[in-house]
Amino acid sequence: MEDIEPYWLPRPPLGDRVAESDLEAAAASVHTADGGWVQPPPGLPVWVFLDRLVHSFGYLLHGSPDPGIEVFEPRTPVDYSPDDFSKQKAVYAAGDGIWPIFYAVVSRPQPGLRFLNSALQFVRHNGATSGMHYFFSVSPGNALAPLWRNGTVYVLPRKGFSRQPRERLGRHVIEEPHWASPSPVRPLAKVAVVPADFPFMGKVRKHDAAEVDVKALKDPDGYPWL
Repeated sequence: MEDIEPYWLPRPPLGDRVAESDLEAAAASVHTADGGWVQPPPGLPVWVFLDRLVHSFGYLLHGSPDPGIEVFEPRTPVDYSPDDFSKQKAVYAAGDGIWPIFYAVVSRPQPGLRFLNSALQFVRHNGATSGMHYFFSVSPGNALAPLWRNGTVYVLPRKGFSRQPRERLGRHVIEEPHWASPSPVRPLAKVAVVPADFPFMGKVRKHDAAEVDVKALKDPDGYPWL
């Protein structure tokens, strides 16, 4: 597999695991939460719990600063990526435990705030995929406004969602944990998160939005336009 550029952050190690019975009990609480709050087992990082909800129990996730969403309605996002999948009117979700925490704790809406973010796997020549990699960068709209806040990650059923197809990014073929549903979605449960739960807090880049706009216009496929 060709070299991966150094700005792509590999997923952190999972670290010590809790008892499987504790994890299963916490995941089972999603079924009875009726859209309410659930908590990870004591001692387990929130992102690890969320990742297990996805990969061991089949859920999808959506991060938001709004703790009171009862139904997600399809919407057309403001999206500058070249693919059509990300521009459709839909409810979007992540099949990953870290990516939605960023959306939950970045301080939005905020006038002038812009950000670039990705979660993806690189597809090898034999069709297998690498581990998950990430990129996060913000362009603050107001130097005095806080960049981070407490937020919520919603647990969603996977039924009705479809995954974004594989695509090219520069010299790579990539696969993103990006899912979309054309229909309204009622969350099964929600998990409270704080900025400290985001494992890449110390590795979020900052960029000049105007410079990125110029680079993106010259090279639409040059993401992340460093």
